[in-house]
Amino acid sequence: MAAFVKRITYPAHLRHAGVGEIFLVHVLFDASGRVLPVRTPESKQPLLVQTVVEAVRATQWTPALKNQKSIPARIVFPVNFVAGP
Repeated sequence: MAAFVKRITYPAHLRHAGVGEIFLVHVLFDASGRVLPVRTPESKQPLLVQTVVEAVRATQWTPALKNQKSIPARIVFPVNFVAGP
């Protein structure tokens, strides 16, 4: 997850304009850890969602394991863009 977080870039023009948003990201993975569909909510700022989706897709994920075998998985996590100076 740390590698994913490092890939998120908060567009400077949105941050400086005071534009922030919180949303949930739903990611499906196959048994090899490859990203399948990424579901995000409609957003007032599609560029923020696009930034997160690109970061998800660019990250090398470790497959989920069950009984020592790789399995498909789904994770849901919040993303919080907090605007500031």
